[in-house]
Amino acid sequence: YLVSVDGGAAQPVAGLSLTVNSLAVGPHSVTVAAVNAVGTGGTGSASFSIAAPDTVPGVPQNVAAVPSGTSATITWAAPASDGGSAVTGYLVSVDGGAAQPVAGLSLTVNGLTPGSHSVTVAAVNAVGTGAASGAVSFTIEAPVTAPSAPQNPSATVVGQTITVTWTASADDGGDPNVTYTVSIPSLTPDTTTGTSLAFANVPAGTYVASVRASTPTGGQSETVAAASVTVAAPAAAPDAPTDVTAI
Repeated sequence: YLVSVDGGAAQPVAGLSLTVNSLAVGPHSVTVAAVNAVGTGGTGSASFSIAAPDTVPGVPQNVAAVPSGTSATITWAAPASDGGSAVTGYLVSVDGGAAQPVAGLSLTVNGLTPGSHSVTVAAVNAVGTGAASGAVSFTIEAPVTAPSAPQNPSATVVGQTITVTWTASADDGGDPNVTYTVSIPSLTPDTTTGTSLAFANVPAGTYVASVRASTPTGGQSETVAAASVTVAAPAAAPDAPTDVTAI
């Protein structure tokens, strides 16, 4: 037989088949003619197409990271091209570490330390692993804690007024909205964002003032107490004289 591919030179074949290698991707045609001692007969023909070989998948799309506490949820969309072979999974790498295989389109990563982090995602098919996405950055915030206790509380008395002062908390615990509560037994507690409070019209007696710091998100510090102070009874006008006589 004489076999011609795409109108090219005929190849003699003794049997009933021929494998043609290194064909370009796209449509092709083949003709076959039988040969005997008399000569070459008429030809039969057929058309066929060579498909592009499968490749690794493209880059995953819309990679995003949403932090929460010490965790982050990573999400992404499938690549625009699967390379001709279905995507079988994804490889997710955080901070350049070992890739974690994921079957779906999201992954929650736990136990992250406060600070900046990055993540990349690559798609996988039967051919291999495609190119990774560009790194997406996200930040894990340090957890908010209670502020440190106020320092150096002291109380002074002028007349019937007790003035309590202190030094602000050295550490706000991550929340700058620090308020201070001053408590004196038998008196109504009061709060301020400053570092002093005055209590007026205090009855005579001995008092111990205490101060604590707090924030809306971090809670309360330890309570610290000032040295006791004494409020004297206010001076009063003398009683009326008695036994007044006139001679």
